[in-house]
Amino acid sequence: MGKYNFRDKYEGLDESIDNVAFFSALSATAYDQRIRSVYTRTNPAKSHGVVDLKRNSGVTKNVFSGGIHTGSIVTEASANNNYLHMVGSGMDSTIWNKSVNAYGEGSSWQNSLYFYNMTVNQISQSIYRTGYTFVRCAIYSDLLGTKHSCKLYAKTHTNGGNSFINVPDSVLSNTNLDLYDNSKVTILSSHVSNYRNNFVAFNDCEFKIGAETEYKALKGNTEEELRADFVGRCEAQSIAVANVTDMGETMKQGKWIFSKNSCVDGLVKKDSALHNYEKRHLVYFGYSFDRSDAIGITSDKSKPASFSPAYGNSSLTITDGSIALASNIDVSQAVAGECATNIIWLGGKYQLNKLNIINNLPVDQGVLIDSTLSLSSVEVNKDGGVVPYSNGVHRAYIVRSKDDQEAKVKYNGVTYSSAIISRNNIFNGVAGVTSFVPETSNAIVYEVLDKVLHPTVQMRIVNKIPSGAIASGSLQAGYWYFVEPKLVSDASGSLTYNGITYPAYSSFVAEAGKSTFSLTGNVQLRRCWKDLYNENDSDTTDKAFWQNEQKPKWFDVLPNDLRCLMSLNNAQQAEMQRDKAGNYIASGHPDFYNSVLAMSGNPGELAFPIKGAFMQLRLKITTQNPI
Repeated sequence: MGKYNFRDKYEGLDESIDNVAFFSALSATAYDQRIRSVYTRTNPAKSHGVVDLKRNSGVTKNVFSGGIHTGSIVTEASANNNYLHMVGSGMDSTIWNKSVNAYGEGSSWQNSLYFYNMTVNQISQSIYRTGYTFVRCAIYSDLLGTKHSCKLYAKTHTNGGNSFINVPDSVLSNTNLDLYDNSKVTILSSHVSNYRNNFVAFNDCEFKIGAETEYKALKGNTEEELRADFVGRCEAQSIAVANVTDMGETMKQGKWIFSKNSCVDGLVKKDSALHNYEKRHLVYFGYSFDRSDAIGITSDKSKPASFSPAYGNSSLTITDGSIALASNIDVSQAVAGECATNIIWLGGKYQLNKLNIINNLPVDQGVLIDSTLSLSSVEVNKDGGVVPYSNGVHRAYIVRSKDDQEAKVKYNGVTYSSAIISRNNIFNGVAGVTSFVPETSNAIVYEVLDKVLHPTVQMRIVNKIPSGAIASGSLQAGYWYFVEPKLVSDASGSLTYNGITYPAYSSFVAEAGKSTFSLTGNVQLRRCWKDLYNENDSDTTDKAFWQNEQKPKWFDVLPNDLRCLMSLNNAQQAEMQRDKAGNYIASGHPDFYNSVLAMSGNPGELAFPIKGAFMQLRLKITTQNPI
């Protein structure tokens, strides 16, 4: 396998015409504006520290890897406007902690900074003739600037089409299509009268209306009950609530919608009360247009299409609605948590477009959901283990400590430290220097494998499962079984196994010594695949069936890029393309973007959407990958 590469497509980026530079949180190559063109996908500049992006005029686009980016950027506008675009790898991947030092001349020259697809924490903003625009960003503080399609976790200005999430002191703005989720919202008389023609959505919010002295939730559960309580509380404060008509529907404050349990972290659930309102009024609320099927997180292993403790390891705690590192985990130590879903039937949809893995792990605990290693697991030999610069590619190495103390090594005459605060913990291999000297006995060095820090998840997906319903008999230990309705239009009935009742569309792994089951109603049982599937093992069950089919093998994929390579570069083939080790190649595989981008010089491989009928997901949460 090759090295991981940056994606082939980024927000508003056309490398054939744009002035582009790439930056990595795990690079050791210092940035120099004078030779900007050398900072390519295979030679990204280091993003930490001071990055001087002085352009003076024109447009530059800067692509940032996953991970935390610290320090500052410097830019200057003179004689013309200066446009800087900071393009991240995703809200849950790229974390911006850099301050901005922007300078301008005269009375009109301006720096315009654009941020895309990243989490933006509190930063020191320069405002001297500088404008900010945030698009598809998660923002945790009151930042100046225009915001579109953002997740906002603090009271701040909005330009509409954003989601406010868990904000303790929200105040409405004169904008359209904002969504307030699990927030405390102050409602004034002027809001009700002046903003009544704005579309605004509220989910599981508490309100302080008029002269009320405390925030309280609305009473009721349905859209009608919640609206009636809102109107009643307004009228009790002598606030008149007018009828508003839209799309043939007349209601009090009719362009506002109140709901419960309609969102997850600012994203509207498919077929929820809020989504049904959107469909009636032809609008979308919040930061995303996605209205997806939910994958549950539950303590009940019988719930269909869900994560549960039954399929996770002890490093994680799985409760209703939450997957977290266990309370006894020290995130400063090497820990790997893992959990998987049961089998998910895709409802005949067949093609996957996106997986929205909503989490706050990078911000809250400093770890990523990532199934691939960013660092080699093999220690670099101090005598001859460093690979020098070759073929235009720098091999990068990171210094770590074997204990809780600072570690140091000297390479090519320069001392490098494990201390993150110094940001001098990564070095590049250089020609003619293959060894380093430990300056402390606790020093250990690893090669950096993934400078892009792609946050991957694992998936296995098949087009079909072995035919034949199982009405009775013994189950095979270690195999997955799926409770299938005999008719899609009638999902009544259930299966009982090992004392647990499984409804239609649920699934389970048969246990050793527990082979009997019973069926009730309109369901049947189907054998799917062995949990520890290995096409080369001696087990002959269904071996002939899987011979010419997409196999239930785990592979790595980026949740926001569900593409793969197909065998023979042909969409009509049954299986994905494999690497030399037999692994399927999807967007989380090192060879994927290298192939699509034709890095070898051969014609680029075609990327195809991932398709299938039955699927499992697996999340790996590790403290071993630096962010």
